[in-house]
Amino acid sequence: MSDEDLYQIWLDIWDQLGLAMPVTDVYLDLLHRYQEPQRYYHTLQHIKECFAHQDYVQKAAHFPAEVAMAIWYHDAIYDVRAQDNEARSAELATEVLRDAGANKAQIERIRQHIMATKTHQSNQANENKDSDILLDIDLLILAAEPSRFEEYQQQIRQEYKHVPTLIYRLKRSSILREFLSRDAIYKNHYFADQFEEDARRNLMNAK
Repeated sequence: MSDEDLYQIWLDIWDQLGLAMPVTDVYLDLLHRYQEPQRYYHTLQHIKECFAHQDYVQKAAHFPAEVAMAIWYHDAIYDVRAQDNEARSAELATEVLRDAGANKAQIERIRQHIMATKTHQSNQANENKDSDILLDIDLLILAAEPSRFEEYQQQIRQEYKHVPTLIYRLKRSSILREFLSRDAIYKNHYFADQFEEDARRNLMNAK
């Protein structure tokens, strides 16, 4: 996906939300955040990989522009030592949306989507399951081609390079085993049908 494609998605989101697009500085601020030096995986590469499935979001989500906005902001704030990245990212999105004139229902749904990425569990408050679409997209890296999955593994390690190797391996192994222990990694039927098998393969082979 080109930078021009990414910007077009940004423009389309505001049009679909029926809101006046913020000044250019808001978009540039997002780009800057995803290029911060502490990031190796949670970068624009990740955002572009998420938006590779934008066509499905448009077709399947009840409020597709809100899911797309949540994709943009779900990792807007990323500090590996912090425990409140999702909350702060949601606050940032809320501020931008409020300034643009979004209504309370729009803001709350987007906030819920972003907060759901903290635990990657379904948001039961969202009966339309739009949060599931976002969560599945966020986890599609687990089903990537083996070479990309290995690159992802290395990128995550770089983000946690301050953690001693033994401790990192133990914690990382625990996280990956938790995904494997789930009845289904992907909750949306489309993503489950397309990617569940590949994700489990990668997780089984992960070191």
